[in-house]
Amino acid sequence: MRRKLCVSMIIAATVVALLIGIADIVGETDLLCSASTCLKVHSSSFATSFVIPLGFYAAAFLCLVLVLYLKGKKEAALLILFALMGFEAYLTFIQVVFIHSLCTSCIVFFTMLLASCTVATRGHVQGGSKIPVLVGFFMFFVAHFAFFFPNVELRPNLTQLSHGSKKIEIFASPSCSHCEEALADLRSLASHGDVELVVRPVSISRNDVTRTVRWVCQKLFRCPSVTAQKLAEKIVWENQEEARKLNNGTLAVPIVVVSSGGHRRVIRGWGPEASQLVREELAAQSGLSQAWAAGENTAHFFAGGEENHVCSTGNACGSATGIADN
Repeated sequence: MRRKLCVSMIIAATVVALLIGIADIVGETDLLCSASTCLKVHSSSFATSFVIPLGFYAAAFLCLVLVLYLKGKKEAALLILFALMGFEAYLTFIQVVFIHSLCTSCIVFFTMLLASCTVATRGHVQGGSKIPVLVGFFMFFVAHFAFFFPNVELRPNLTQLSHGSKKIEIFASPSCSHCEEALADLRSLASHGDVELVVRPVSISRNDVTRTVRWVCQKLFRCPSVTAQKLAEKIVWENQEEARKLNNGTLAVPIVVVSSGGHRRVIRGWGPEASQLVREELAAQSGLSQAWAAGENTAHFFAGGEENHVCSTGNACGSATGIADN
């Protein structure tokens, strides 16, 4: 009875692993779990290894476990099963302490692995060998070095003095055309006075995750090692969380934050009105001329219309409402 139960649980875990892998490779993670936490986990670099989704690796090892178990080679099957559970335990740990998001399908898979190990070891581990359990703990630490081997070199010019008493922060995405327009205009604005321009990259689609992470990685680290990319990825996640807070829970860019003398103004979207608000804010704090504040003789890079525009998750672009907060 216990043998049939164990075989059934391993088969069920294999099916779940395959479904997770297929959902990742076709880019339809919401087929299994549509929560934003699941999408965040499966769009991260922790979801793949050598471009192959981890679900496929797990399914392959579980098939091997099943074959060994049915052939009566329980010791070898348990070693692989516990090694797999140790690896999955580390991935769950990463979701909690690093990604700060728990994936429902991953938790279901981990629970099934844990149950399979419990059923398979009843009366086996207690009878003598505890090696499978030790292998599970060992794989937990092996996974840590596989994902976070200490291979990071910071750029020597990372720490710089502030360029000005006023600061403009922009949350922008590589796939957002309105962000490019805003950046071009803000560079021009920053060059006119004592202003520091800070770019905070975010990803609004799966397609621009790699570009965003690579940009941050190149700015912070000498060499784009695996560890450097994962640390850069975390910076992008933190930027996205901050952008959501500034936009009532929705990830939509560009978002421009003008800070000066303890005063802070948040501007959502970009267009002539947003550009004018930034100019007025900087002019009010620095006493620049009214002609500069009005934007005379300055070229703008946006096309037509008087509305401010944003790009949000799903590549949907539209008009921004309630663009400014004091």
